[in-house]
Amino acid sequence: MYNIEVISLAVLCDEGPSWRPTTFAYGRWGCKMELTFRIAKLLDYADKVEELEASDNPFAAVVLAHLKAIETKRDPLTKKQWKLRIVKGLYKRNWTNEEIVQLFVAIDWMMELPEDLGKAFDTEMEEFEEETHMQCVSSTEWRGEQRGYRKGLIDSIAMDFDAKFGTQGNRLMSKVSSIDDLEALRAFAKFLKRAQSLDEVREHLK
Repeated sequence: MYNIEVISLAVLCDEGPSWRPTTFAYGRWGCKMELTFRIAKLLDYADKVEELEASDNPFAAVVLAHLKAIETKRDPLTKKQWKLRIVKGLYKRNWTNEEIVQLFVAIDWMMELPEDLGKAFDTEMEEFEEETHMQCVSSTEWRGEQRGYRKGLIDSIAMDFDAKFGTQGNRLMSKVSSIDDLEALRAFAKFLKRAQSLDEVREHLK
C-alpha cells in the first residue's frame, strides 16, 4: 500500500549473554512463515559506560539505566548512586524539559529504589537543582503524580469488585491495597475485569 520496504530489529533486554535469536517461525498444515531479523543486545554495551554517558542520543541514557538496574539489583545503595549519576547527566544535554521528563520517568521506573533510599534520592536531586539553578521535574513531584494515579486505580478496582461480587468482593480490598508495585496493580485491574468468580480472585491474590 505504501510501497516502502520494512526491516525488523529486535532489542534484547535479557540477562543471558548467549541468547541471540535471529529468526522466528511457525507452521501449520504444510505452510510455514519465517522472519529473520537483526538484533541489538543491550548487554553488549555493558563495557561502554563512558560512551553511553557521553552520547547525546536519548536512548543511550535509557540503555545505561537498564544495564545498571541489572547490575545493581541486589545492591540498592549502588543503584541509588548510579541513578543520581544518570539523572543528573540528563541536565547536561541540550534537551527540552519535556524530553528530560520523559527520560526521567523511564529511568525512575527502571531503577526503582526502596522507600528510604528513594527519599534520599529525592533530597539529593532537590539540592542538585538548587545548586545548578536547573529545574525540570523532581522525583517527589513524579511520585506524587503516581500516588494520585494509584489511588484512582484502587478506586476503580473497588468499583469493579462491588459491581461484580458485591460485599464479599469488597472484603478483598485490603489485600489489593497492600500491592505496592504499580505495574502489578495495573495487571490485577485487568485480571479482575475478566475474572469469573471470587475463588479465582482469591487464588490470584495469594
